[in-house]
Amino acid sequence: MKRIVLAIVVVVFAIGASFAGDQIPIATKIIIPDTDLIPISGVKDGDELMGLYCSTVGYMLAPTLISVEKALDEFSRPVMRVKAKSESRPLFLITGVSNFKPGIVPTFFSGEKFLFPGESLVLTSPEDACSPGYSVLQAFGKAVNRRNRDLIYDYKVKLNSGDKVQVLDYYKTSKSPKTYKPGQTAVLDITDHLITTDLSREMELPILIWAGDIDRDNNPDLFMWWPCPGKNAGVYSLFLSSKAGKSDLVAKTPVGVRLPILAEVIVFEK
Repeated sequence: MKRIVLAIVVVVFAIGASFAGDQIPIATKIIIPDTDLIPISGVKDGDELMGLYCSTVGYMLAPTLISVEKALDEFSRPVMRVKAKSESRPLFLITGVSNFKPGIVPTFFSGEKFLFPGESLVLTSPEDACSPGYSVLQAFGKAVNRRNRDLIYDYKVKLNSGDKVQVLDYYKTSKSPKTYKPGQTAVLDITDHLITTDLSREMELPILIWAGDIDRDNNPDLFMWWPCPGKNAGVYSLFLSSKAGKSDLVAKTPVGVRLPILAEVIVFEK
């Protein structure tokens, strides 16, 4: 992603897929710029949203003007694309958060990380590395080998903090894939996703993209991608701690995306 200098002020559909956990209805929406969003969200040309940008001094929130295109994809399905009128593309745009302040955002992780079953990731800033109050992201699942393919089923990711544990998302499946077929629902194929040749960039696996404190409440927020196995779509989700219920650590704000990310369209409307 192109970096920006600090001096520059840069100006959802929740897929009802069977693989995802229950969604928490909140007014906040996220939008991924330059992608095919489904269905069309309630934003319009000239709206100003908050965008999370990677800058020379770290991640920062900045107000961002947007333009909107409505379209039909190559299969005549309605999609919407939002473009940020800024010098660089934000990681995501967010609306419905009038209390979010522009400026530097504490960041614990950025990149593209697939957690293998049994793997964990501590979410804390470097200055708080020795603090007893850190949060941990953990992955669970069952690995099998079928027809020379390495598969994972019953995959889920949990967030642990203090005495609270919450499943962020998961794939619903209860049976071992004894007879594997390519594209089988809710089964992750990691055969070509070895440590030395990780293909997370092709968006075939659920990945952590960013973790930090975007709402400034001293609790971690997370931005993740979860693909729909065997389908040409997936879900980006922003997990916000400030929107969480009493028994939860975060609340999920999702947006559905059709793949490929920049598919050709046959009709554009303003």
